[in-house]
Amino acid sequence: MTRWLRRLMAWARHRRVEAEIADEMEFHRAAHQAALERDGRSARDAEAESRRVMGNLTLAREDARAVWLMPWIESLWQDGAYAVRTLARQPGFAVLAIGALTAGIGLTVSLFTVYSALAIRPWAVREPDRVVRVLNYSTLDLRKRAGGGPQGFSLAEMEYFARHAKTFSGFVMSGRTVTVRAGETDTTAYWVGGNYFSLLGVDMTLGRGFAGDEDRPGGAAVAVISHEYWQRQFAGDPSVVGRDVRFDDVPFTIVGVASPRFSGTLPDRVDVWMPLASAPRLRPQDRWVKNVAQRPANCCSPLAARLNPGVTAAAARAELEVLSRQFRGARAGDQGGIGLVGTQIFANPKDNGSELFVPLFTAILLVLLLACANVGNLLLARAAARRREIAIRLSLGASRFRIVRQLLTESFVLAIAGGLAGVIVAAWLPARIVDLVAGGPTALRLEPDATVLAFTLGVSLISCVLFGLAPALQGTRRDAIAGLKDGSALPGARFSLRTMLLSIQVAAVVVLLVTAGVMVRSARHAADRALAGARPGIAVVSIDTPVNGYDAARIPTVAR
Repeated sequence: MTRWLRRLMAWARHRRVEAEIADEMEFHRAAHQAALERDGRSARDAEAESRRVMGNLTLAREDARAVWLMPWIESLWQDGAYAVRTLARQPGFAVLAIGALTAGIGLTVSLFTVYSALAIRPWAVREPDRVVRVLNYSTLDLRKRAGGGPQGFSLAEMEYFARHAKTFSGFVMSGRTVTVRAGETDTTAYWVGGNYFSLLGVDMTLGRGFAGDEDRPGGAAVAVISHEYWQRQFAGDPSVVGRDVRFDDVPFTIVGVASPRFSGTLPDRVDVWMPLASAPRLRPQDRWVKNVAQRPANCCSPLAARLNPGVTAAAARAELEVLSRQFRGARAGDQGGIGLVGTQIFANPKDNGSELFVPLFTAILLVLLLACANVGNLLLARAAARRREIAIRLSLGASRFRIVRQLLTESFVLAIAGGLAGVIVAAWLPARIVDLVAGGPTALRLEPDATVLAFTLGVSLISCVLFGLAPALQGTRRDAIAGLKDGSALPGARFSLRTMLLSIQVAAVVVLLVTAGVMVRSARHAADRALAGARPGIAVVSIDTPVNGYDAARIPTVAR
């Protein structure tokens, strides 16, 4: 390892190393010349003899450089620099090739960014690999009977888990979101357990999370706001902590501002987090509040937990299944099992988004294939224009492998440039697409991260091979460059390759057009088709009544 580091450091200052090697070679030659002069030789004869004894100093310097420097790194660097200079002399070709690759790679990376936010990225919390969502596969679950997914747990069952579980360091329960009015603005509030921020390990920009006594009935009415809400509604005012804000005309004290990295544990945007105990203050007549917040034995609320260090998910799940049977007692036979999944939105294997993303990725990969075929055709035309240059280099002794490597390096430079431009596209496009589909801002973290950058590098390298290898091999065929005269025709095999690339483009375009046409027709058909049993003039209305001014007696009047 030390040897590699020493050679890397030497390559970083290679000019100085080369000068030192040349000085040392000249020192030894001069010393030998001086010895010959002391033996009576003339200065001219002594210099000639010393040079003859030392041999070819250029080759000697190259051998010495190979000891300190890594020749293959220098060779790659030279190939890259030559590729950049060559492309700079043909800006039109470079712009067309990079533009095509940007479209293909940019769309691919943008879709992968959305997929990563949904299926790969966990919650932005401390040690996210130890945080899991706990799923309840109860056979009594009405939603499961109707084909729905797993549900949560009652508050009493969570407290039982917290008292007896040895494989977890804690559990946190969350409720549901509710839209409240803050001044003239609709705000999304989320009811969560009092240990929500402490257990998850959420950093605070200002203030703190909830205290233990603030999640008990009759506790203080407090709230934590998101960083985005703090910037949007309070212009980043640092004195916001301790300020009273009225939500649905109920006063709450802001005790903290979450860090900008934490956007919540839901795909939807959350502006304010409140303790579960504050739910009756805002919605005393709400059925969910009565059944869950005020009745600990009633089900169901989402549950998350943090594993103890070194504990596997299998061991933790086995313990929870035992505790769940103990808690349910006579109803243990209705327990379908406990599931532990990651905190990604698509962490549940039964809901991994494959029905949505498989056709989308197929279409996007066809677009990437089109881009590669386009660039491959451009490189074939460019190789035809450079056949005299390639023929001269081969005739001077360059190996075919060396020229193919140089041409692939030029393709690699194009692919990297397209990849960098694709990352820029992926930093802007996914948020716009998600906003358009979701109808508004979400809490998804759609900025490119290390996973997205690694995926971009992989796509760029694959694209380089797809569009660069065949033209490089075709352009360096000896029968294709047999003549050095300008205007000499290339063999028909080149046209066969171009015909194959053109066929790939036509086939991909036809598939994309047919698929897009079917999707557009299906969307229009679904939009124009009335639901079964629907009647004109009938609408479904939901009324969310705030606590102040609407008691149990007035709500039916409002509904009527």
